[in-house]
Amino acid sequence: MPVKNEQQTEIRVAPSLDPSQLVRATATLFAPMPYAPGSDGARRGGVAPVGRCVRVGQLVPISDPIVRKNIEFFTTVERPLRLDDLPEE
Repeated sequence: MPVKNEQQTEIRVAPSLDPSQLVRATATLFAPMPYAPGSDGARRGGVAPVGRCVRVGQLVPISDPIVRKNIEFFTTVERPLRLDDLPEE
């Protein structure tokens, strides 16, 4: 018989954004995280092997710093699909 989990599960819902505040990526972008000051990586220099990735088609808030640095790789989002957009059967 399975043991019942007594711990409560917390469900988190992302805050909804106005679609006009979202942009769509047209390229895959990688933004490396900086090394910690004084670390071996910082002394060595170069690009950190870890960071943030934005994939083609991903929706990103227009206020995100990666959008400002790479504006040519983002487009505005089209309006959502509505039921009356579908062809009749």
